[in-house]
Order: sequence, then structure tokens, then C-alpha cells
Amino acid sequence: MLAQRAEGEKALEALDKALAACPNLTQAHADRGRALLTLNRNDEAVKELQLAARATPDDALTHFYLAQAFRATGHAQEAKAEMQLFGKLEEASHAATAKKAQEVIKNKEELH
Repeated sequence: MLAQRAEGEKALEALDKALAACPNLTQAHADRGRALLTLNRNDEAVKELQLAARATPDDALTHFYLAQAFRATGHAQEAKAEMQLFGKLEEASHAATAKKAQEVIKNKEELH
């Protein structure tokens, strides 16, 4: 637990430097939110993850972590809504991957 906390603090420090240099790095906000979750700084995590979710609304993983942050702060309804959105985005992603795989198979069959 202590090692995980130290790792989270180290990650947070690096992310803070990255965001100071370039405040619009969406992935850095998402990663910072996850680091804050690790450190049980859940209110701060919600803010960072909301920023990331607004910038990349189709990123399922960000919604998953935002749901965790909402749950940790006692916002059950928001957590539920984020998990539902996560599920829909994951389902759409799997469907797109399956469609792409079918297209690849079809193209290979047409070549032979």
C-alpha cells in the first residue's frame, strides 16, 4: 500500500509538470484523475476526469474511472450514469472491432 501511494505521488508530480507546460493535454488530465483516485483524493479526481470526459466523450475508460470517482465521493446516481455510458461505449467499440474483423476476412477471401 505504501509503495502504491509513493508511486501515485510520483506520477502526480510528473503529471502536474506536464500540465503546467501544456494545460490542454487531455490524456494527462485523465491520468492525473486516475492517480488522484489511487491517492484517495476523490473530489479532485472527479474534477480531472470530468475535464478529460468533456474533451474526449467517446473514451470509455475515462467514463469508467469517472464512475469510480463518483462512487468514492458518494454520488451513486452519477456513478451509475457513467457506468451505463461506459457500457454503451464499450459495446460500440466491440461492434466496430467485429465489423472491421469481418471486413478483413472478407477482403482476404476475395483475394484468394
